[in-house]
Amino acid sequence: SSSSSSSLLSSSSLSSPLLMPDLKRLMTASLFVGRLATSCYADLLDAHRWDEVAQQFAVAFCAVNKLACESPLFRCVNAGCIALPKLLKMLQVLEGAQRDEPIWAALGDLPVEIDLGKERQHHTIFCCPVSREQSTPTNPPMRLPCGHVICRESLLALARTPRRRFKCPYCPQEMGVAEAREVIF
Repeated sequence: SSSSSSSLLSSSSLSSPLLMPDLKRLMTASLFVGRLATSCYADLLDAHRWDEVAQQFAVAFCAVNKLACESPLFRCVNAGCIALPKLLKMLQVLEGAQRDEPIWAALGDLPVEIDLGKERQHHTIFCCPVSREQSTPTNPPMRLPCGHVICRESLLALARTPRRRFKCPYCPQEMGVAEAREVIF
């Protein structure tokens, strides 16, 4: 059964009591070599089960070795396929509403958030290029109006006071602290 193959992969030890029924069944099935297809263990030959087990082993291997189960290109294309219909619909609505210049041209960002599902959410690690420290919930990355990203503490250190204007450390653009927006990964 599917649950037995799941329990096989979810356990970390072969001596687990949870694995004993599965191990006994597999060992007994080995007595029917050559006639397994006609025995009560014929379900072990089901191709669907082997595909499922192969997928679960691949996922377990990737998890143990801290690897992505899918290639980054596949994940990007998959996210694009999910987002594209929504983006095309938004484009039609916005172009119909404003013929001269698109609304988002002035914003620099798309005026819509597209939910790609929990399995496609990534929590990347951001390291501030100014302080060389990893961002934290209390010191999140902040996107400056020029597009550069630094941590909140670096932003406040550059401005010295929340109302004072400062210059981006990477380009000549001046801005205020209130103009920066938190980046949520």
